[in-house]
Amino acid sequence: MLDNAKSGFNSATEYMISGLPWVTSSIATGGTTFGYQFDKLSKHIIVSNNDSAGKYLRVGFTKNGVEKGNYFRINGGSTVEFDTRIKEIYVRADNNADSPPFSLFAELVNVDSSMMPVLRSEEH
Repeated sequence: MLDNAKSGFNSATEYMISGLPWVTSSIATGGTTFGYQFDKLSKHIIVSNNDSAGKYLRVGFTKNGVEKGNYFRINGGSTVEFDTRIKEIYVRADNNADSPPFSLFAELVNVDSSMMPVLRSEEH
Protein backbone atom coordinates (compact mmCIF):
# COMPACT_ATOMS: atom_id res chain seq x y z
CA MET A 1 0.00 0.00 0.00
CA LEU A 2 1.31 3.44 -0.92
CA ASP A 3 1.51 6.19 1.62
CA ASN A 4 0.84 9.20 -0.62
CA ALA A 5 2.20 12.54 0.48
CA LYS A 6 -0.31 14.96 1.98
CA SER A 7 -0.35 18.74 1.81
CA GLY A 8 1.35 20.20 4.85
CA PHE A 9 1.35 23.45 6.79
CA ASN A 10 3.84 25.10 4.42
CA SER A 11 2.32 23.83 1.16
CA ALA A 12 2.35 27.09 -0.80
CA THR A 13 0.49 25.60 -3.76
CA GLU A 14 -2.60 25.06 -1.59
CA TYR A 15 -2.81 28.82 -1.03
CA MET A 16 -2.48 29.74 -4.72
CA ILE A 17 -6.02 28.72 -5.67
CA SER A 18 -9.32 29.78 -4.18
CA GLY A 19 -10.40 27.82 -1.14
CA LEU A 20 -13.62 26.22 -0.02
CA PRO A 21 -16.17 28.47 1.71
CA TRP A 22 -17.20 28.05 5.35
CA VAL A 23 -19.73 30.46 6.84
CA THR A 24 -21.82 30.92 9.96
CA SER A 25 -23.86 33.64 11.65
CA SER A 26 -24.89 33.76 15.27
CA ILE A 27 -25.33 35.99 18.31
CA ALA A 28 -22.54 36.44 20.88
CA THR A 29 -24.51 36.27 24.09
CA GLY A 30 -22.85 38.08 26.97
CA GLY A 31 -20.33 36.11 28.96
CA THR A 32 -20.08 33.15 26.57
CA THR A 33 -17.08 32.48 24.35
CA PHE A 34 -17.98 30.80 21.07
CA GLY A 35 -15.34 28.66 19.38
CA TYR A 36 -15.34 27.44 15.79
CA GLN A 37 -12.96 24.69 14.71
CA PHE A 38 -12.21 23.99 11.06
CA ASP A 39 -11.22 20.56 9.75
CA LYS A 40 -9.01 22.31 7.16
CA LEU A 41 -6.77 25.38 7.53
CA SER A 42 -7.93 28.82 6.50
CA LYS A 43 -6.29 31.22 4.09
CA HIS A 44 -8.70 34.15 4.45
CA ILE A 45 -11.11 35.19 7.22
CA ILE A 46 -13.89 37.80 7.30
CA VAL A 47 -15.58 38.73 10.60
CA SER A 48 -18.56 41.10 10.66
CA ASN A 49 -20.12 42.63 13.76
CA ASN A 50 -23.72 43.12 12.65
CA ASP A 51 -24.77 45.20 15.67
CA SER A 52 -24.90 48.98 16.02
CA ALA A 53 -21.83 51.13 16.70
CA GLY A 54 -20.60 50.93 20.28
CA LYS A 55 -21.43 47.21 20.64
CA TYR A 56 -18.05 45.50 20.40
CA LEU A 57 -17.19 41.93 19.51
CA ARG A 58 -13.98 40.28 20.74
CA VAL A 59 -12.18 38.02 18.26
CA GLY A 60 -9.15 35.83 18.95
CA PHE A 61 -7.39 32.64 18.03
CA THR A 62 -7.49 30.88 21.41
CA LYS A 63 -10.28 30.69 23.98
CA ASN A 64 -7.90 31.83 26.70
CA GLY A 65 -6.86 34.78 24.55
CA VAL A 66 -10.43 36.01 24.09
CA GLU A 67 -11.14 35.63 27.78
CA LYS A 68 -7.83 36.98 29.14
CA GLY A 69 -6.86 39.92 26.94
CA ASN A 70 -5.25 38.64 23.72
CA TYR A 71 -7.93 39.59 21.21
CA PHE A 72 -8.98 42.38 18.92
CA ARG A 73 -12.27 44.25 19.04
CA ILE A 74 -14.66 44.89 16.16
CA ASN A 75 -17.08 47.78 16.56
CA GLY A 76 -20.72 47.30 15.62
CA GLY A 77 -21.34 47.85 11.92
CA SER A 78 -17.73 46.99 11.05
CA THR A 79 -16.09 44.15 9.15
CA VAL A 80 -12.50 42.93 9.42
CA GLU A 81 -10.72 40.81 6.79
CA PHE A 82 -7.36 39.14 7.16
CA ASP A 83 -5.22 36.47 5.54
CA THR A 84 -4.05 33.89 8.03
CA ARG A 85 -3.61 30.17 8.50
CA ILE A 86 -5.74 29.14 11.46
CA LYS A 87 -7.71 26.08 12.49
CA GLU A 88 -9.95 27.78 15.04
CA ILE A 89 -11.37 31.17 15.92
CA TYR A 90 -13.18 32.47 19.01
CA VAL A 91 -15.68 35.28 19.49
CA ARG A 92 -17.36 36.86 22.50
CA ALA A 93 -19.33 39.99 23.32
CA ASP A 94 -16.95 42.58 24.76
CA ASN A 95 -19.55 43.62 27.34
CA ASN A 96 -21.46 40.84 29.13
CA ALA A 97 -24.66 42.91 28.85
CA ASP A 98 -24.46 43.01 25.03
CA SER A 99 -25.37 40.32 22.51
CA PRO A 100 -23.98 41.41 19.14
CA PRO A 101 -25.00 39.40 16.08
CA PHE A 102 -22.01 38.43 13.94
CA SER A 103 -21.02 36.60 10.78
CA LEU A 104 -17.87 34.60 10.07
CA PHE A 105 -16.54 33.58 6.68
CA ALA A 106 -13.49 31.37 6.25
CA GLU A 107 -11.83 30.35 3.02
CA LEU A 108 -10.39 26.88 3.69
CA VAL A 109 -7.60 25.11 1.80
CA ASN A 110 -6.87 21.42 1.42
CA VAL A 111 -4.50 21.20 4.41
CA ASP A 112 -5.71 19.14 7.36
CA SER A 113 -6.05 21.18 10.56
CA SER A 114 -3.87 18.66 12.42
CA MET A 115 -0.89 20.18 10.53
CA MET A 116 -1.35 23.51 12.38
CA PRO A 117 0.98 24.15 15.31
CA VAL A 118 -0.62 24.83 18.69
CA LEU A 119 -1.10 28.53 19.41
CA ARG A 120 -0.60 29.70 22.95
CA SER A 121 -2.03 32.76 24.58
CA GLU A 122 0.11 34.30 27.28
CA GLU A 123 -1.48 36.32 30.05
CA HIS A 124 -0.16 39.83 30.39
